[in-house]
Amino acid sequence: MGGLPESSTELAYLPLAAVHPNPRQPRRRFEPEAHAGLADSVRAQGVVQPVLVRPRPSGGYELIAGERRWRAAQEAGERALVIDLDPQANATSGLGMRANGTSSYDLLDGAPLAELTKHTAFPNLDLVPSKPELAGAVIELAQREDGERYLTQALASGTSQYDFVFLDCPPSLGPLTVNALAAADRVLVPVQAEYYALEGLTQLMQSIDLIRRRLNPSLGIGGVLLTMVDARTRLAADVEAEVRRHFGPLVFRTSVPRSVRLAEAPSHGLPAIAYDRRSAGADAYWKVAMELVERA
Repeated sequence: MGGLPESSTELAYLPLAAVHPNPRQPRRRFEPEAHAGLADSVRAQGVVQPVLVRPRPSGGYELIAGERRWRAAQEAGERALVIDLDPQANATSGLGMRANGTSSYDLLDGAPLAELTKHTAFPNLDLVPSKPELAGAVIELAQREDGERYLTQALASGTSQYDFVFLDCPPSLGPLTVNALAAADRVLVPVQAEYYALEGLTQLMQSIDLIRRRLNPSLGIGGVLLTMVDARTRLAADVEAEVRRHFGPLVFRTSVPRSVRLAEAPSHGLPAIAYDRRSAGADAYWKVAMELVERA
């Protein structure tokens, strides 16, 4: 889309990813529920009233006025479904939800997806929650014929209304993760800026290549995301440089810094972008989300 000259009062269409919040504005927190009506309006009519921006020295534009409309425009965007396949259920609790009743265990037991999805407190975001009993599915999947493709069959219908379906996997390459990789189009790979994570990344890429050859020839890498980056340390800089050298454009432009606010958010049952929108970690995840949409 077009841009604006440095001094201009003209109207112009700008991509959402090019506009950034103003850190000097006093409002520190926005409740997602308060934006639902405005987001519905934006979804139906677009942003009728313009927002005011000015160029940033580092690129893009900084909001002067209209942050609520800008945020509503973002929340009015893509519809997403999160399927929590981790028995630890961190994705579930991180959205302030609990699996009271049905869960992703039922999805692997043959229940229709439409009967399992639950609305969250956040616009355009639905969830199939997890619970500890899902750990029992590891044994059951191993005993089933064609158990590695069971999730692929379960997701064959019921996802057409979503722009993105995220499968949150356990931190190991067991039957649940293999099912997710067999059903996925692309893999998002988070990498901590630490040495052992770098070693694990090599092993993960080998496993993805194996899944591609045996189960899912169309499986690709959607992106490599550097997380918990401590800019004060030489180690983090070295790991980031090595990852970017090896994977090139697959690495997201934005890296996620180590942040106390990111660590606090799950204990409040909130994503970081809802817990403290203006924190450095939340801002990084917003940028990653916008980049992911650009890549889709």
